[in-house]
Amino acid sequence: MVTFTDPRTLHPDLPYRFQLRSVYPLLYVTVRYSAYRIQGFAKEISYLDSQKSADGEYVNEVQCSPQFVTEEGGAIKLTVYYLYCLPDEKGNDRACNNTRRITQHMYPSFARKFVVILGESNKPVYKPGGNIRFRFIALNTRQLYPSTERREWPEVLLVMRTYNDARVVRVTEEERRRREGSLGFDVIYVEDPSGNRVKEWRNVSQTMAFNMSFPLLPDASEGVWRLVARVFSSIQTLQVRVENYVLPRFLATIQVPKEVEIDAERAYFKVCAKYTNRNPFQGRYDVQICVAFGTELRQRQNLGTPFKNDGGTMGETNSSRPPGQCLSVAGSLFGTADNGGCVSASFSMKSLMQHVEMWVEEEYKLDFLVKISETDTGSTVTQFGLAEIRPPKLDVEIDSTYRPGLPIYGNVRLPQMNTPARPDSVRANLTLFK
Repeated sequence: MVTFTDPRTLHPDLPYRFQLRSVYPLLYVTVRYSAYRIQGFAKEISYLDSQKSADGEYVNEVQCSPQFVTEEGGAIKLTVYYLYCLPDEKGNDRACNNTRRITQHMYPSFARKFVVILGESNKPVYKPGGNIRFRFIALNTRQLYPSTERREWPEVLLVMRTYNDARVVRVTEEERRRREGSLGFDVIYVEDPSGNRVKEWRNVSQTMAFNMSFPLLPDASEGVWRLVARVFSSIQTLQVRVENYVLPRFLATIQVPKEVEIDAERAYFKVCAKYTNRNPFQGRYDVQICVAFGTELRQRQNLGTPFKNDGGTMGETNSSRPPGQCLSVAGSLFGTADNGGCVSASFSMKSLMQHVEMWVEEEYKLDFLVKISETDTGSTVTQFGLAEIRPPKLDVEIDSTYRPGLPIYGNVRLPQMNTPARPDSVRANLTLFK
């Protein structure tokens, strides 16, 4: 019995290692690679002095390298022949008078990328006339898998033209030397929104590629610009926008909980505002909090306006759905170094949950609409927040068996039902499926 432990990924310039664990000692192992019906050279490895491991099995580490490389992600066939000794009648497995030859196949693949390119720009949006700063770095196995072993790139590349037809290409010494050492970029270029290549750098070193810039003309085209880097067949593209944008005077956000329990006494949220020039903000906030059906909430967010009947019910009175409910919270907002431009506020969930049947509707949510206004200019920013309403837990206990003609007994328990309009009893519908 022989078991294999092998990685499924091959790297062209790293030895391929796998492990053979056998009950009996192995005499030799022969490894042969093939791809696209092209056979590689066989490599024979002898194990004449195998030692048992602590668990009583023979462990053999096999290391070999294919003599060719395929295109990125290409699969190969690995055929392993091994010969092992069967023990004689006395249990001696060293005489090797009784041998067995076994063949097994493995199907590893070359790495999907021989070169990994990473890149970033210093910001996503630029104005015409601005300066795009960006950088790229290229990594190969030398950086991803550091080792003191000598790296040797295969001399042969197998290119598959059809399933049954592959072409053998000799890898040049220059390419092998580049792949075995520190990588440089073949080309880095900048494209405008029309696809025109407006700037190009060739044979770029890693040091230069790590700190690059491109100045935009004052009348540069607005739209998406592309920053492209290529090493061999690996390409990395960055996209940035160029537009005449104006920063708002201040930025505003509202932070709401992910969900609020239906029987909670109060719920909390946070309102934040700050000037883009980092000065302390001064103003006020007005928040309308509503419990309503999903379609009504989406309509409000699309319009960006509060519901009219604030402080009471809303929605269509002739609708089969329970009506929604709203309330308002307002206050001053003064940014300081301590609060970071944020204030905490709360509201009464009891005031919102005046219709106890509301929790039955799964589409009902807790919606926040906040308008933050600046003291000096009166300019406002509107933001939205959405929280789920967590219904009370419903427990059902029922007999696991029944007899035809006899009633089925069970208990339905609704714990922590603590809404303001809680009745003495709650009606529940129980449906039985055969």
